Amino acid sequence: MIILKNFGSHLTSRTLGKKVRLLILEKLNLSSPNSVILDFANVEMASHSFCDEAFGKLLKEVGLERFKRSIKFWNCSEEIESTIRFVLKERLMEEKELCATC
Repeated sequence: MIILKNFGSHLTSRTLGKKVRLLILEKLNLSSPNSVILDFANVEMASHSFCDEAFGKLLKEVGLERFKRSIKFWNCSEEIESTIRFVLKERLMEEKELCATC
């Protein structure tokens, strides 16, 4: 489990997002059965930039199926959940557009 409050109550930069993404990837490689819980308890805000860097790029790296199977979001506020969903949809649309041009 990664307790995101340990990174602050306002998660706002791509630099921090990258740090979280690398930690998630490390835990995915070490954990059994290869799932990671992301606990957002007491996190007040997560910016689009943070979420894209942490979760959007993670989705792109590991693929949709592994992402859905391995990443669990806990204790997200409605606002944070909405931001995460938006970022993931953006990344999925990028993939769709790339495939359409192939």
